[in-house]
Amino acid sequence: MTMFPAGEYNGLPFIFGGSFMAAWEDAPDLMELAAKVIAAREEVAHVEVDQVLFLRELETKPPALARCYRFHTHPIGFFSEKPWGIVFYWMNCDYMSQEQLALLMFHELLHIPPTGNKLIQHDVQDFRQVLGIDLDWSEPGREVPKILGVMNL
Repeated sequence: MTMFPAGEYNGLPFIFGGSFMAAWEDAPDLMELAAKVIAAREEVAHVEVDQVLFLRELETKPPALARCYRFHTHPIGFFSEKPWGIVFYWMNCDYMSQEQLALLMFHELLHIPPTGNKLIQHDVQDFRQVLGIDLDWSEPGREVPKILGVMNL
């Protein structure tokens, strides 16, 4: 694998310099999941899935489960024409059920605005308002709402 920033976009994982290294891989399965969430939830129907780079981070364990980025202010913006990125920190969420992953994707997609270039700031407490669930939704083994309905994940 080619290490960034010395290579092309498809040469994942990336290195951002210094002692920090992030092993990121392209995640077409997350793109498929996002497309299903977008189709099922009107709150994120404005998101164009082909305008989002979906990545899985494999080696680090930050405090977040996932993050949404606007690439015009992020180093990856040099390597992708897509304006948005969603990264799942796999060491933090690899235990999740498909329903929990769908909720996490929904949360990240909510950051992408219908218009403009600035990420919408919100937190997991928004789930209480939008879905009526508690803050423990991401715990291992938790039963969560099936936000995709009867669609097969």
